[in-house]
Amino acid sequence: MNLLFCGLGGIGQRYLRIIKKKYPKAKIYSYTKRNNNQINEINDNLVLQKNNIYKKYNIKKITNLKNIKNKFFDASFITNPTSLHISTCRKIYPKTKKILIEKPLSNNLKNINFIQKKENIFTANVMRYHPAVKKLKEIFKVNQFGKLQSCFVNVQSYMPDWHKYENFRKLYASQKRLGGGVILTESHELDLIRFFFGFPEKIISVLVSNKKFQLDVESKVSCCLIYLEKDFFANVKLDFLNKNLSRSLIFIFDKAKIILNLNQNQIEIFNLSNNKRLIKSKTYKINRNNLFKKMIVDFMRHNIKSKKKFLLDNGIETLNLCLDIKKK
Repeated sequence: MNLLFCGLGGIGQRYLRIIKKKYPKAKIYSYTKRNNNQINEINDNLVLQKNNIYKKYNIKKITNLKNIKNKFFDASFITNPTSLHISTCRKIYPKTKKILIEKPLSNNLKNINFIQKKENIFTANVMRYHPAVKKLKEIFKVNQFGKLQSCFVNVQSYMPDWHKYENFRKLYASQKRLGGGVILTESHELDLIRFFFGFPEKIISVLVSNKKFQLDVESKVSCCLIYLEKDFFANVKLDFLNKNLSRSLIFIFDKAKIILNLNQNQIEIFNLSNNKRLIKSKTYKINRNNLFKKMIVDFMRHNIKSKKKFLLDNGIETLNLCLDIKKK
């Protein structure tokens, strides 16, 4: 099995470790313009190690695709900065059987038609594999708590603490030219709202850039996604310069309130007709790597000719949602 990586930063290396553990005989290739192979390992706790990943995982570097046979790679993983995703995808597409692109798909719609016409390109919206998300999907389907009235999403993180081994100002998330900003960077929850309910008919949003850090991207957004036909709205707040960490989705139904806490991997259901009594609470024993493993294995096994339901899509509609929020 031949597998290609385009980008071996923190997220790319997380994919790499999962793949080498699951598929130890796979031959790993790296398509890069770097002049050397001196890339130190970044472990799952985002701590920089002294060992060289090219030597540790026996990675072969490729700087030119010209001599690579068509469909040589069984699968490819694009994990470089967001602004490079589609251009990289176009370059490697003839050489690979299928592609998984780290979310978000891109930072604009340039050349998006190339992605739209392909059935073997997917965006890695990994939270779709969370068991609590699957449970919510079932609840929405059976409509057991009455009509959904509203939804509240709150995502707060502190970007300077993400990667202790590097200056946060160098992260793609903090740079407009690389596709940064809180909307695209923290797009998981936006994808979940679209995954649950589809595309909203109307969007109202306010974007704020934190003056203290002097970044050229939005660091905070408050938006309302209005679903006219379904007669409900989703209030979404994203902030990646906030030390009060939070990652929650709250759904208000006629008869119940459901709270999904993604930081604690917990789902709680409260009865609204009985003094908000707790009906059910469940904490899922799952970590970040488990989710990525589920997604990667599912992607590797997926046959585009199969009629079996596949959780991932090309990510275009979620990208459209993010870009609409940016421009409103």
